[in-house]
Amino acid sequence: MANVKSNAARKNGKSSRRKGVKPPHVNELYEASVQEPEAEFDFLAQVWKERVTRTPAGKGRTLLSVREDFAATALNSAFWVNSGVKAKQERRAIAVDFDPSMIRDGHARAARSIAESHRERLTLVEADVRDEKLLKLPKVDAVLALNFSYWVFHTRKDMLDYFAKVRRAIKPGGLFVLDFFGGSDAHREIQERRRYRRFGGYTYVWDQESYNPVSGAYVCKIHFELKKPRKKWIGDAFTYHWRLWGLAELLEILRDAGFEDVAVYSEKEDRKGEGTGFYRRVTTLPADRSYLCYLVGGVGR
Repeated sequence: MANVKSNAARKNGKSSRRKGVKPPHVNELYEASVQEPEAEFDFLAQVWKERVTRTPAGKGRTLLSVREDFAATALNSAFWVNSGVKAKQERRAIAVDFDPSMIRDGHARAARSIAESHRERLTLVEADVRDEKLLKLPKVDAVLALNFSYWVFHTRKDMLDYFAKVRRAIKPGGLFVLDFFGGSDAHREIQERRRYRRFGGYTYVWDQESYNPVSGAYVCKIHFELKKPRKKWIGDAFTYHWRLWGLAELLEILRDAGFEDVAVYSEKEDRKGEGTGFYRRVTTLPADRSYLCYLVGGVGR
């Protein structure tokens, strides 16, 4: 089960014909392969409207501040800040990642993609997402934990600790959004390949290298194969030592952490089985070989 959103594959970009172009950095390949900020925030806007602005208590409330956990290069956070400039809103983002190299890339991204007058709206923090210092920052309207990176927590105790601290970081009436993939294929040791046209053409390889049903230990990797400027294999570009969690388990832990109205959202498909970009709240999912969905928990007022 490749960790990409259903509509991310539709935006492969255009092939570069320039000669002498340097090979892309692995972070650029990662962003192009598995991240789709517009889709993530379209979903957030949809669920915010449904669960906040359409309620009597939240009527007229504008979503302005988000925290992106496991933010990597802060692509989503920068997108959020820039989208606020276009919407003439002071949207703010906090991007949190434990890897100092990712935080450096986040600063570089901010310098080149966000106008200087708006950069202070993006706060980059090098920290464990459970660090108490994050609770000293201003509370936000929503926290996002995407690309399944929260699976880095292997025990219920650690996951509950993380969820509980996230809840304390969200304003009353706000939301916590996570993504999830499951299905029988998630338990298999398999590889999936997807070809993209960007950067002169490359192949993205999602590798479910090992899974231990006893402990839930799950090792997944991302590899890339470049076509230009010359053919090159980039093995083990990213390695994840996760626990393969069950959906029911995570919903239970969210409730135990104090989140209210915990729900699952699944993308509605058209007659051809293609994703429509619209997500609906569901209480059941088909036992497919693979599926993607969002989990959402609310913070009481």
